[in-house]
Amino acid sequence: MEKKDLVIIGSGPAGLSAAVYAQRAMLEQVVIEKESYSGGQIVVTDKVDNYLGLPGEGGYELSVRFREHADKLKVPFLEGEVVKITDQKDFKEVHMENGDIIRAKAVIIAAGASHKKLEVSGVFVAIGMKPQSEFVKDIVDIDDSGYIKAGEDCRTNVEKIYVAGDIRTKALRQVVTAVSDGAVAVSSFEYDNMHI
Repeated sequence: MEKKDLVIIGSGPAGLSAAVYAQRAMLEQVVIEKESYSGGQIVVTDKVDNYLGLPGEGGYELSVRFREHADKLKVPFLEGEVVKITDQKDFKEVHMENGDIIRAKAVIIAAGASHKKLEVSGVFVAIGMKPQSEFVKDIVDIDDSGYIKAGEDCRTNVEKIYVAGDIRTKALRQVVTAVSDGAVAVSSFEYDNMHI
């Protein structure tokens, strides 16, 4: 079984930000992405007009920039789906759909949220957000809407399991807050790794 310092689940803005910060901190990590591309929801966003310094940037183009940054730092990626996380106290086990298990000191869950859809006369209409938290509902605290409970330090109720991005309980879900969460989650892990 592989053993890492950190497993990051999701490669949207929060996951990629965490990956960049982890790589710069020289942590042994892997980013697990369910899709064959990075970027999360912004990939299908026509225009992101509120990300500082990049007004009017297309969502797809912004996601490419984020991934290129991670690639430049040689962040390792693994395509696959996580089905559950187990807490073995000294380490976490990330169970993959294909049966593989990755052991790590810590996990950052950055799996994001997707649009809920309602079919009306053959047309799908977005009716809110659905956090992608089903695979962790038995290990971390989740609110009634499915968001993982955590404060601004991105710590969940389970030691060394962190959450970042749109899957976390918070008032504002934007690219800028997701990117911030990724950095904060890695910082929280670095502190905990030295003190716990």
